[in-house]
Amino acid sequence: MMIKNRNIITLLIAGVLLFSCPLWGFALPKITVSGIVTDTDGESLIGVNVQVKGTDKGTATDIDGSYELNDVAEDATLVFSYIGYQTLEVLVDGQSTIDVSLTSDAELLEEIVVVGYGKQKKANVIGSVTAISGSDIEAIPAPDLTNAISGRLPGSVVMQGSGEPGRNSARILVRGRSTLGGAGQTSPLVVIDGIPNRSLNEIDPNDIESISVLKDAAAAIYGSSAANGVILVTTKSGTQEGTRLNYQLYQGYLTPTILPEPAGAAQYARYISDYQNYEGLSRLYSDRDIELYENGNDPWEHPRTNWMDELVRDWTTTSKHHLSLSGGSDNLSYFISAGFKNEEAFYAQESTNYKQYNLRANVDVPINNWLTASVNYAGFITDRKYPTTSTYQLVGWASLVVPTEPAFWPTGEPGPDFEGGVNPVVNSSFVAGYDELNNYKNQITLKTSIQPEFVPGLDIGAFYTLDLNNAYNKTFKKPWTLYYADWESAVRDADGFITRMDLQPRKRGLDSPELTDRYGRDINTMAQFHANYSKSFDNHSFSMFGAFEQFQVKSNGFNAYRKFFISDLVQTLGAGGGKRTKTMMGI
Repeated sequence: MMIKNRNIITLLIAGVLLFSCPLWGFALPKITVSGIVTDTDGESLIGVNVQVKGTDKGTATDIDGSYELNDVAEDATLVFSYIGYQTLEVLVDGQSTIDVSLTSDAELLEEIVVVGYGKQKKANVIGSVTAISGSDIEAIPAPDLTNAISGRLPGSVVMQGSGEPGRNSARILVRGRSTLGGAGQTSPLVVIDGIPNRSLNEIDPNDIESISVLKDAAAAIYGSSAANGVILVTTKSGTQEGTRLNYQLYQGYLTPTILPEPAGAAQYARYISDYQNYEGLSRLYSDRDIELYENGNDPWEHPRTNWMDELVRDWTTTSKHHLSLSGGSDNLSYFISAGFKNEEAFYAQESTNYKQYNLRANVDVPINNWLTASVNYAGFITDRKYPTTSTYQLVGWASLVVPTEPAFWPTGEPGPDFEGGVNPVVNSSFVAGYDELNNYKNQITLKTSIQPEFVPGLDIGAFYTLDLNNAYNKTFKKPWTLYYADWESAVRDADGFITRMDLQPRKRGLDSPELTDRYGRDINTMAQFHANYSKSFDNHSFSMFGAFEQFQVKSNGFNAYRKFFISDLVQTLGAGGGKRTKTMMGI
């Protein structure tokens, strides 16, 4: 049965509300600022971004390194930024001509970034590549990797998910939509530790060493599957700097950003009455009704229901634990981590939940000076549980129900349906059944690398990977009970208000429980052989790369359905009943 009478704990967050108003007085004059941007050798720089700090006013230098900005305040600050050069800020201070010289950022140019099938210095990268380090990701208080990189990768659009536990992973677009179609047809290719088509959703942000996004020609090496860009993820490995034990705890409090704000019962009754008065119709609500909706003295006959408050919690929590051990010596390096994530329900009935367990072990073994081997393992267990009705339906229903109908009676029983047997708050709970999804993933990769001493600069490598994914989905639906007023049994006080009344229970939904069991298993294997040769002489460098890859995907599944359960206590296929005529009750 549904339990109402929940205690609502309200978290008050103090904030400062800022108001702005025009200042009538002296305003600094606007001037035109122009100049030339060069490097330290005096060469003009093309395409340097020149921005008025704190505004959206900006321009870029032309082929001669020249720029011009109009309507610039005399006390403004100009920001000059260019890839591979240190950012420079200059105070205008009433000057109409500002020439600047940018200094190359040698550290930035020497930075190593992950590109297709290898690594390169930023100075040598021709295509469009953006990157973010693992330390930057760890500094972001977000339990989900896809949300942690939001705003951190230029040229990429990160859109938050539904907000539901286990369904809050963001959708990532690299430079918008380059092809038509649904989400699966416009998403970039994800490559984790060299293995394509692995998921970003379960990876713990604390396990990330770096993330690179390849765009345009930089992604061409992955062929047509990279039409929407490539996201390259490198996980952490061990070091030879001694053993390090690290534990991190994340605790977050979440509250809905935007929810519909429905009219209150008195406000709704007043609106309806105003309309009926204007049209010359008989009123549905009298002035006395409106007064009782306002003061709440008659909850039985004049309930005041905020359906959104009854459906969605004011706040919910999410937590994450991460424990890692890393270290190594001349003969071995390792990184081992374990994590747990829990996201609590955002429905008021506490009927959604997401739990994740993850384990990772990256072990590198240098066998001798020219031969190394490594073993990488990642395991994930995810448990999701939801009501059998989707969120958009529940929110839609809660937006339609009038506030003069009770979600729950004063004695705690769930109120009547508004149509088709539906009470949104009841249907958001497990009283009507549940939809449970459990995933088990195991990912194993064996790698070896050879650098022959007789051919300096040659690197020959190979790896084999096995991904085993198992998914179990159980959807159990059952009838639910709603309660309807028996007005003739009402007991009233001296003022005529109901103090007690019998309620009539009615089964709604299906006439008997139904069960659907689904099982799916994917076995993905991949083998790769590659060779890379690089050589540097004077101020020049030369490199050549070739690889062979082979994928194999095997899938199988099972889907079974049964109904006519005598009881909802035994929720297995074997407890289903025989075939008979089925009737519907309300839905």
